[in-house]
Amino acid sequence: MESSSIRLFDGRLPVEKYGDYLNSRVRRCCSLDSVAVAENVGIPQTGNSRSRTESRFREPPGALQKGAFAMPPGMGKKYGRVLGYYYGMKPVLLVTDPYLLKDIFIKDFNKFVNRETFNPLFQYNPKDKHSQSVLILPGQAWKDVRSILTPTFTTAKMKQMEGSMNASIDIMLEVLQEGSQKGQEFEIFDVYQRLTMDVITKTAFGIQTDVQKNSKSGLLRATKLIFTTSYTDVFIFIGMAFPILRKVCIKLQELVATLLNKGRPPHTMLRTGIKKVIEMRRSNPQAKKIDLLQLMLDSSAAAETSETDISKLEAGNAEMEKSGHGETTDKKTRMMTDAEIVASAFTVLLAGYETTSTALAYTTYLLAKHQDVQDILFQEIKDLIERGQKLEYSTINKLPYLDQVLNESMRIYPPVHLFTNRYAVEDVEYGDIHIPKGMLIQAPVHLMHHDQEFWSEPEIFDPERFSSKPNADGVTYLPFGVGPRNCLGMRFAQLEAKLAIAHTVNKFRIKLGEKQKGDLQIQCRLRTLTPKGVYIRLEARNEGD
Repeated sequence: MESSSIRLFDGRLPVEKYGDYLNSRVRRCCSLDSVAVAENVGIPQTGNSRSRTESRFREPPGALQKGAFAMPPGMGKKYGRVLGYYYGMKPVLLVTDPYLLKDIFIKDFNKFVNRETFNPLFQYNPKDKHSQSVLILPGQAWKDVRSILTPTFTTAKMKQMEGSMNASIDIMLEVLQEGSQKGQEFEIFDVYQRLTMDVITKTAFGIQTDVQKNSKSGLLRATKLIFTTSYTDVFIFIGMAFPILRKVCIKLQELVATLLNKGRPPHTMLRTGIKKVIEMRRSNPQAKKIDLLQLMLDSSAAAETSETDISKLEAGNAEMEKSGHGETTDKKTRMMTDAEIVASAFTVLLAGYETTSTALAYTTYLLAKHQDVQDILFQEIKDLIERGQKLEYSTINKLPYLDQVLNESMRIYPPVHLFTNRYAVEDVEYGDIHIPKGMLIQAPVHLMHHDQEFWSEPEIFDPERFSSKPNADGVTYLPFGVGPRNCLGMRFAQLEAKLAIAHTVNKFRIKLGEKQKGDLQIQCRLRTLTPKGVYIRLEARNEGD
């Protein structure tokens, strides 16, 4: 690993007399005294964040504009693969060394078990009911809840959810069929958002909704509002620059969202809905359903999680699959609290909605743009169906090219942004790099996926590059994160995406719409990179196709 030296850019100040505040800022610089620090871009309060908050990408995807909170090409060569920067008052270590990432996220996971909160203004508080989500719980509390939720995504459970998934996909196909017959262009991201919301409410909570056909769905409106916040948000900017104002900024964010949601706070609205479903289940035990919510409600009967081996909790882990759980050494019953159930259910609702719909929209755009790839995929699907097999859980994994298409799509356009990170829970040293306790380590997924040292011609959409597995020695591909704290619902999301794309390609030829002018525009949300409109046309396939 290259030796690195510090650049204390905050030594030259545009404004004098910052007093105690400035002294605090300078002391924080010492957190990065063993790594390179990005050049100064403005006032000390904002750190390096100001130039990275303008968040639009243009094709080719690797040609990052200045900003987007992903380091521009050439930064790695200039500063090395371990780069320090400040987001407001927070020191962050940006790591693009695949072997160091493997150490941090996998080998030494116990030293980096915690992650940042979804909203960077929010701080974990064990007494706060909103802090009890599996997404942000720390240490042992996270381990316990993750152990309870992990069995939801085993093969047996996935097969049970498949029927609900296909029912939702059938509704989507009806909507697409009706529109295509009228010559309608579709903003396909919106279509997929409705699909994924329908799927997650059915499979996770056993709720039937009209979200796919109801253009005025309050559920969808509230959920969309939660994801509209970005790092360009003025309240995020102020709160990160002046931590003393964080709580005020959070309240102002909530006020704006409430006004946009017709006077109902989006978070409160969704949490209240989840609580009502929980109350209904408990008041009528005979109405049990096979879904995530029921697993959490029944957790006290099976949650022997106190000494779970967290290395066995990675989604898709073969050993977890055999037992349905991580290994336990000192078995103790651990019930999920109501706060944990509501917070984790809320997280599942949001995660199941946003990231999968984003991946589907990007994949559909790429298939519309690359008709040759779409033709190969259609032929693979057609061959499967002509052998008398249906598109379902037991057969969808017999479509290797579909896997390649989705993997390559998520390489070019990774949906998750700035959330593949970990906090050091103790001081750690790797060679001449000292990582102090409390330092945030960030893996810049988009940058890793477009690094020419790891991917040949990274801006080219080429599903064939996934005909064999990427280099397993280090971490270079991480659309779902990596290690024991990777995406809990990875297999669920993959199944849903495969079924949705396979059914759509089998039924329609996908083409770019007239409204799809120029390069695809990307919006840098708080934790996701979402397309700003993906317009397509659909042509029904004939039986002879």
